[in-house]
Amino acid sequence: MARFFKPEKNKKIEQKHQLITIKRLDHHGDGVGFLQKKPVFVPGALPGEHAWYS
Repeated sequence: MARFFKPEKNKKIEQKHQLITIKRLDHHGDGVGFLQKKPVFVPGALPGEHAWYS
């Protein structure tokens, strides 16, 4: 009998919108914030600003 690997589903955060803080600018001038250690690019945002991410 064969057994098949069945990975668990990734758990997502239930919040619809999250507030992130812009930490720096990228080479195009877009703001860069981090959400769960992943970069989020926000056009027109400056370092120190807060932005809503959905």
